[in-house]
Parts: sequence; structure tokens; C-alpha cells
Amino acid sequence: MQLSQRIRRWRLGLLAGVGLMMLAVYPQVAFRLARGGEWNGTTANAHGDEVVYAAYVNALIDGRPRRNDPYTGNDDAPDVPRPESYFSAQFAPAYLTAFPARLFGLSTAQAFVALSCLAALASALAVFYLLDALTGDERFAATGALVILCLGSAHQLLEQALRLDVTNNYLPFLRRYQPGVPFPFFFLFCALVWHMLASDRRRAALISAAGAGLTFALLVFSYFYLWTAASAWLACLAVSWLIARPEERRRSLERLAVVGAFALAALPPYFLLLSKRLPTMDAIQLLTPSHAPDLLRIPELYGLLALAALFIGVRRGRFEWRERVVLFASAFALTPFVVFNQQIVTGRSLQPFHYSLFIANYTGVTALVLVAWLWWRAHGATERRLPTGALVCLWLAALSSGALETVLASRRFMEGNVLRDEARPAALKLAQLARERGGAALDTRSVVLATDYTVGDTLPTVASQPLLWAPHLVSFTTVSVEEDRERLSQYLYYTGVSLADVDAERFDALDNRRKYLVSALIRRTRHNPKLSVDWTPIRPEEVREALQRYSGFVASFDRERAARPLLSYVLTSLEERADLTNLDRWYERDSGERIGRFILYRVRLRQ
Repeated sequence: MQLSQRIRRWRLGLLAGVGLMMLAVYPQVAFRLARGGEWNGTTANAHGDEVVYAAYVNALIDGRPRRNDPYTGNDDAPDVPRPESYFSAQFAPAYLTAFPARLFGLSTAQAFVALSCLAALASALAVFYLLDALTGDERFAATGALVILCLGSAHQLLEQALRLDVTNNYLPFLRRYQPGVPFPFFFLFCALVWHMLASDRRRAALISAAGAGLTFALLVFSYFYLWTAASAWLACLAVSWLIARPEERRRSLERLAVVGAFALAALPPYFLLLSKRLPTMDAIQLLTPSHAPDLLRIPELYGLLALAALFIGVRRGRFEWRERVVLFASAFALTPFVVFNQQIVTGRSLQPFHYSLFIANYTGVTALVLVAWLWWRAHGATERRLPTGALVCLWLAALSSGALETVLASRRFMEGNVLRDEARPAALKLAQLARERGGAALDTRSVVLATDYTVGDTLPTVASQPLLWAPHLVSFTTVSVEEDRERLSQYLYYTGVSLADVDAERFDALDNRRKYLVSALIRRTRHNPKLSVDWTPIRPEEVREALQRYSGFVASFDRERAARPLLSYVLTSLEERADLTNLDRWYERDSGERIGRFILYRVRLRQ
């Protein structure tokens, strides 16, 4: 195919990508307009946990090592080697974001804005490439790409409407940088596997196999849920392909072996990195022993519907079960069942809701889209294009669903984004102080107490100083569960948070902030039932135990505890009116520097 023909063929795919880019950038535009002249340059977050990914990228942009912890400052050094974390082991997307940012002199906030647009465009083109390869219909491929990417998470809107759940992710595949950066590579991997198995030319097939292997290797060092889903999908496809097409078995095995060779080359180094993690990482990441089946997820419903439609189509003679597209569709349909039930064999479950949000939902909808094309073709539409009217309706439906998600998420995150943007000048001041105080290297030792934990959580996305405590303090696993509780207790003590009036029998009646803090004293993540398959509600006796432990901490607080860790700065806001009486018993504050609505104090331990 000539270059001009290829460009014409990809026009609709590019148009779909532009539509997704508009959805991706909407939260930033809406936030920028809402802030007007008061905007300080903050990225508008519209996904949960984006702040912690931004903190890691900011550390890399600052030149800190791969094994860094932006929340505690416990970076890797020749004399003090640090363990691997979830972030350092899956480093590829972080470096793919940080390197261009350093090259072009971009801040983390600017890099994340650009990343939203690039991830949306790349994802649309990757899905388009896959569907175009499978169906040969670029109109259907462009439409299918929008349907998959915009409707893959549409069930969240229904859950919110029925008050079954409240999501903190919009168009989840766009979450920066995880899975935003590696997500397109999953579908690129699937497309290369198609070319590998379907090609009659051995050389072209082996080139595609090598490309698929390299892509899989990149996924391994990118995101656990994507590479394991790719493994599950390839296993489903390989088994069904080898059974259904015995005449191609020898050449198929040869090509699959090439992909397997790259996997065997990538997985040992990856597991070697994981072997250098702290034992506490498994507990913090909620790796849970379980053999229980998990058959009630929405993506599994998608897969079940697709398999039922395939079964009916085969029984009625609409298409052959041995057909290549049928085998690919069935592999996409089976993938959710495999990823949600692998623990039956392995005995380990790791926050399976991530599959629901970030990949299994999309494989399930991909299966439905391919089944729809098979039935469309079965009704004599092999040579007919998708009607323009149907194409327009599907595009409008998909984009409307995506637009509704973005609007709801933008509204939900607006208050937090405004707070983060108001705190940005203070964070920039801390970044300046880090450069001045650190000399040749950045200051990663002067601990900051941010009295508002939302502000504290966002400081490492700009500055390099560590924090006394923040919601994501344990994310990099250099802090033990015991130390996290100690730091949280210090945070509560210094900021004057009283828990004496908490009624253990009426824990659910607490406001969200106090409920979160008390649950963190018990165990991180106990506030969120999605995070673990063995989650149980917090019991009154657990609340009483946590309150007693905190009361004992306050009663035994002394100068030694006050110096561990040693505070250098306190950041508080004028409106917050935090009670710093307990802090003043142990630290001397200077007069403070007002920065917008915030005051930054330099503090030193009293003699």
C-alpha cells in the first residue's frame, strides 16, 4: 500500500484520536478557566493517585536516582542502597515521561498536561490499528476505537446513577502516567500478534513476532496489570489457535516461540528487581492469599455476552469457529475471566479492581465490538461500509459518554485541584529553598509538616523536601507500617487533631476526614473495600484499640520522639487555623513567610 493510501486510510483513526484528545484536555481547560488570573500552573487531576505518579516523575526530572522516595527522601546512594519499590521496578513509563520533560525544560505539571493529549491520541491510533488489521474496514475501526475507549468505563456512570459506587477515575486508561503511557502498547502488542499469526510470509511474520516480543518486554517494566493481562490474552489465543488451526500449528509455534523468548528475557530481570523489595511491600500493596473464584465483575459480563454471541453465531452457521477473527474475539472475551480468577491457581490476589478499571473492561468491550462486526458481516455486509448515519450515531454516543465522565470528574476534583493550585506558590518556594540549601544536590532531608494532608500529598510533585506524613507516604515502601503509624500520630498531635470525642460504636457517622485518619491508624486502605478481596468493615473494637494506642502515644510523647524525624518547615493556611500548641511545646517557629493564603514557618527543635 502506498504512503498516500495509508494516510487516507488512517484519517478516521486520527480524527477519533483528536476527539479523544479534546476529552483528555477538558479537565485542564475547565480548571484553567475556573481559576482565571489566579491560576498558578497546577495540573488538573481527574484521576485517583495521579499525585503520587507526578511525585515520582518530578524526582526523576530533578535528577534523583531510580530508587527514590519523594515522600521521605530515602533515595538510593552508594553507601546506603535502597530497596526496590512498585515505582522503581516499573520504571519505563516514568522515564518515558521524565526524559522528554528534562530535554525540553518542562515542569512535571506541564509534562502531565502534554501526556494527557499524547496518551489519548496514541491509544486511539493503537486500537484503530488493531481493529483495522482484524476487519479491514477503517470506518468500523475508527468507530470501534471510540466505542472501546469511551464506553469501556461507561458502567461507572450507571453505578454512580444508581448510587452503587462513586469512581475517582474518568476514562481510566488516561490516568497519568499509569496506565496512560503503556496502555497503547497493549493494543499494539495484540495487533502485532495478529500480523505474526496471520501473515503467510515468514520473514514479515518473524519481524512482527519480534516487535510483539519487544512490546511485551516494555509492558513488563511498565505496569503489572497490563503485562499480566497481555499474558492471559496471549495464552487464551495460543491455546485456541493451536487447537482450531492444526494445519498451521508448526509455523504458529515457531512464531509464538519468538514472543516467548522475549518474555523469558524480560521476566527474570523484572522478578530480580522485585526480589529486592522490602517484605512490607506485599502487605502495603495488599497482596492477599486467596483461592476464591471471582465471577461477578462487569468485564466478565462483557466477556460472557461476547462468548454467548459467538456461540450462537457458530451454531447458526453465521461464521466458523476456526476463523481467525473469531479466535481473537474469544481471546479478548476470555481474558477477564483469567485475570480475575488466576488466584485459584496461584493463591495470590493483588488489588484486582485495577483490572476492572484499566484493562479487563477494555478487553471485554473489544470482544463485543469484534462480535458486532462478525454479525454485521454475516448479514451480507462483507462488501458494505458502515453506513454514515450509524457511524455518526456511534461516534456521538461514545463521545457523549466520555464527555459526561470528564465533566463529572472535573467537578468532583475541582475543590482539591483549587487547593493544590493555591498551595503551588508555597511549593515553588520550598523547591527554591531546596536548591539553595542543598548546594550541589537538592535538599531531601529537611522535613516538612503540612497541616493539610491534601496539600502535603502534592508538595513532592514540585519540591524535593520530604514530609512528616501524607496519604501516599507508604507508597514507596521505605516506611514500615509501624513508622507510618508513628508519623501519622505525630501529624495528629502536632496539628491538634483531637480524637477523644470519637465514638467507636458510631464510626461510620464521622466526617470523611476523621474517618480516613482513624482508619489509617488502624491499617492503611481499610477505608476502601475495593482494594482487597478479603476486606472487612472496621469493627468498634478496632477503633477503640487505635484510639487507646494514640492516647498512649500522646501521653508518652517526649523530645526524642519530637526529633524523629526532625522538622525544618511547617506549612499551614490562614483559613485552616490549625492548633499548633503541641508543636510549639517542642519547636520554635520563626515569624513565618506569607505566600498567598499559606504561611511557611522555619522551625527548630527547642533546647
